[in-house]
Amino acid sequence: MKIDKGLDGRGIYRAIYTSLWDDPDFRKLTPNEKLVFFNLRTSPLTNMPVIYPFYIEAIEKQTGLTKKIIQRAMDTLSDTQWIALQEGIVWVKKGLKFDPNIVLTNEKHFIAIKNIILSLPKLQIVRDFIDFYKIKIPYPIPSLKGIEYPMGYKEPEKEKEKEPEKEKEKDSKEEEKLKIPSLFSSIKKEETPSKKLDPVSRKAILKEQARILNLQETKT
Repeated sequence: MKIDKGLDGRGIYRAIYTSLWDDPDFRKLTPNEKLVFFNLRTSPLTNMPVIYPFYIEAIEKQTGLTKKIIQRAMDTLSDTQWIALQEGIVWVKKGLKFDPNIVLTNEKHFIAIKNIILSLPKLQIVRDFIDFYKIKIPYPIPSLKGIEYPMGYKEPEKEKEKEPEKEKEKDSKEEEKLKIPSLFSSIKKEETPSKKLDPVSRKAILKEQARILNLQETKT
């Protein structure tokens, strides 16, 4: 990758708010983790949106740290949400948000960032970047948050019209009418209890038949 050394050979100017040093979460990082973070944030390989291909060898040469220490520091930075990593791409989260010199509302800045984003490999990490900053550009990977700009937009489903109350009442009455005959028919098969039954059983059956007939007359 070609490194832009700037017009005067001193490199690209990168700005960071000094309040970062007083951030409680940042202060919890070890010196090596802070060094790796600042390298990722201000590396000659970085760009405006601070999402780019990185190389451990370059970080090793620039920081003087071993690969093992660098990898351990990057794992911690990833676990604590300072950066995101995927297939050789690093994204310094909020790197663009807290850059005082770059704003998405600036048309030239937006176009430059858009071109950089579309030139990167098609990965979920890039999709997450687009969602995080709510950048309205088409991207082949769908959003995990349901935000797909502008492709993949779906019209909201229309709510089903509510049935009129009268129709509901009518259906309810019809259902009740069907329930009673079906219940009655199950006992109607033997209108007179068999003489083989004992008096107590015959009396119970006759009583149940009378109750159902009375219920049928009430409903109709």
